[in-house]
Amino acid sequence: KTSEQPSKTLSKSAPKTTAPLAERMRPSSFTNYIGQSHVIGKQSMLHQLLTKGEIPNIILWGPPGCGK
Repeated sequence: KTSEQPSKTLSKSAPKTTAPLAERMRPSSFTNYIGQSHVIGKQSMLHQLLTKGEIPNIILWGPPGCGK
């Protein structure tokens, strides 16, 4: 017997493909985001703040499932 629980052992050795779909599909960089260019385009305020590293507190509002 080992003192380690099976779930901990499994999570350490589990392949990346067992990760949830949302985690596997999550964009890894800002260029991977698609959507409204006036919100995420290179000239948008959000894009400029993120590239400068000046990320303020932002409240995103909208219905569930809209991609906030």
